[in-house]
Amino acid sequence: MAKVTVEAFEKWLSSQDPAGEYRYSDNHNCCFARFLKETGVCANPFVTSSEWEDLDIDLVYRIPDVIASALYVTRVVHQQDWNTFEGAYIELKRLMEKSHVPV
Repeated sequence: MAKVTVEAFEKWLSSQDPAGEYRYSDNHNCCFARFLKETGVCANPFVTSSEWEDLDIDLVYRIPDVIASALYVTRVVHQQDWNTFEGAYIELKRLMEKSHVPV
């Protein structure tokens, strides 16, 4: 079973170019899909707003709520499909503190 933690996502997100952009609605190359691919968790993901599927083995996993919320809020706040890694990181850190996830 693939294990994704908020802490691992936060570490990866903090290493990205803050000005780098991703497209929220790109199910194969959105921010979370890039994380899955670049960290070796999944080579062929399909990501929705709350779940991701490993297309190679046809298994569906839930995205941790703090991650899903951070990416969704970033999209809603900017009211656009393209967002920056910096915006996602700022929102993730805010939600981690609010949710008492270790930072």
